[in-house]
Amino acid sequence: MSGEARRRTVNRESIVDAALTIIDADGIAGLSLEAIATRLGVRGPSLYYYFVDKSEILDAVTARVIGDLGVRRPADDWVEWLVDNGVEFQRRVMEHPRAASLLMEHLNPRASEVGFGHGAKLLAAAGVAPELQLLLLEGVQHLVWGSTLRRALDASRSAERESEPAAGHEPLTRQHDEWRELRAARAADPWSTGTGSLERAVRAFIAGVLATSAADSLPTKEGSTKR
Repeated sequence: MSGEARRRTVNRESIVDAALTIIDADGIAGLSLEAIATRLGVRGPSLYYYFVDKSEILDAVTARVIGDLGVRRPADDWVEWLVDNGVEFQRRVMEHPRAASLLMEHLNPRASEVGFGHGAKLLAAAGVAPELQLLLLEGVQHLVWGSTLRRALDASRSAERESEPAAGHEPLTRQHDEWRELRAARAADPWSTGTGSLERAVRAFIAGVLATSAADSLPTKEGSTKR
């Protein structure tokens, strides 16, 4: 393949596509510059024309997974804005659960800063007290990230169990006997799949913060404000 032909078929986008495809199939452990190059039909060193190193490729893969969440979009209801962004974040990550661990190291910090900045503007415009704004923004972020990473880990482990024979594990019947209450709770959970559980958790957290704040502001019997 000539250099000109290679430049037509290999670019930053195709390299990211190949890397993400490999991660989806084999996990991050299966990703290497050689594996990407082989998939694209080129030599490994040619990738350095487009990326400085593997870490920069992983930065680009992470940006591809998250994409543009539209955190700057206009919004009339800050609660719905927080819920929608959280649910959309989880939906996108769960399309590539084996890439989820990349978020901890390779997600651009600017993404959170922009989201928090726009969120603070929305909350301030709605009259939410300044001392509650970071509590709400950070609390929702923690819920979203925790829920998303757990679901992604569960999905990745499930895929690994399906592809490998079970060995050295405690019998499932014994596990079920020990954790039967948890098993019953999961069976009864109508939001165990999809993003419904996350949405309910975010709404409950926001309602709890607002309710607690209102209760703390009630006058006491002595006439002072409870804090």
